[in-house]
This record gives sequence, structure tokens and C-alpha cells, in this order.
Amino acid sequence: MKKLAPVLLLVIALSISGCSKDDGDPAKPDALESFNFSLNPVNNSGVSGTVTISEKANGNATVGIKLNGSTTRVHPAFIYYGNDTQDTEIALTLNECECETSITEVTQLDNGTKITYQGLKAFNGHVKIHLSPEDLETVVAKGNIGVNAN
Repeated sequence: MKKLAPVLLLVIALSISGCSKDDGDPAKPDALESFNFSLNPVNNSGVSGTVTISEKANGNATVGIKLNGSTTRVHPAFIYYGNDTQDTEIALTLNECECETSITEVTQLDNGTKITYQGLKAFNGHVKIHLSPEDLETVVAKGNIGVNAN
């Protein structure tokens, strides 16, 4: 019994500290309006998902990401200029996807240009999800947003 107690404590500790995979929509509940865009797997990653851009009462935007099929715990996420077939610059750094979700409130692009929900809704851009903070070269999912979405 003495040998079982430490193992049991370790199992309980790991259960508490593990990811909670919420299947809910990453959009904030106070959203006035929202649009969804698909994220498609890249490089046979098996990772797909949805980007939800939501309007808040103050006109700001919230960008929510929900991934499916992720095998690692943290994925960096960015909005890039142009469509997803182009190799372009980062327009907006989003919060990393932890436990397959990310929510970022957006008021400006990385260069300081202010942007609202309406601006993101019509943005000429795409989202890329990267493998890990240590491997930004490997993209696991991507999808067009705004005017580039089909």
C-alpha cells in the first residue's frame, strides 16, 4: 500500500494539470456578430480547425481558434497578409493555441495600424498554425480569412 500511494498521487496531479479540451466555440459569449473560417491540414499534419472572428460591443474583434487533431500542447498562430498560397509577412501575432484553443482580443495589427471587427472581416489575409514555438518553419494548418475566404 505504501508503494501505491505515491503512484496514485502522481496520477491525480497529472490529471489536474493536463489540458482541458473544451469542445465549445472559442468566440466570446458577448459577441454581437461572428464569422467562421476553416483551417485545413498542411504537410499531412492531421490538424484542422476553425477561426472565429467575433465583434464585441465596443467594435473591437476577438479572434478565436479551435483546433482538431493536435498532438502537441502549444501551437503559435499568426494572421498573415495575402492569401494562403503566398509567402507573406505577419500582420498580427495571435495568442498561442494551448490545449487546441486560442482567444485573442484585437485592436491593432503588429505594425500599430488600428483594426476593428469590420476591418478584420474584410481583411486580405490568412491564418497559419505552426508546429511549435521551437519549429516555426513547419505549418500544420492554414486557411484564408476575410476577402480571401471562399
